Amino acid sequence: MKRSTAIVLGSLLAGAILVGVAKAVQLKRGEGPWPECVGMQAENCQSLILNEAPSLNTFIIPDGSPVTMDYRLDRVRIFVDDNNVVASVPNRG
Repeated sequence: MKRSTAIVLGSLLAGAILVGVAKAVQLKRGEGPWPECVGMQAENCQSLILNEAPSLNTFIIPDGSPVTMDYRLDRVRIFVDDNNVVASVPNRG
């Protein structure tokens, strides 16, 4: 096999592997995170999350507030600024 053919085949194989990995790590709708919430009013973000995943427990918390460090997949914290606008991307935990 010529060197140029081997390089092309290697590149195609690497591309196929990357596509497979990207698809494998994609989360299903409702699993989070919810980047579209940043800049929204907290209640609108909370509704969006609960429409996608009604079994989750959502909490609206002022940004910078102390929180427990335990990791829970059934919990989403929505951190908001002084205007009740979502300040960071909500995610499970």
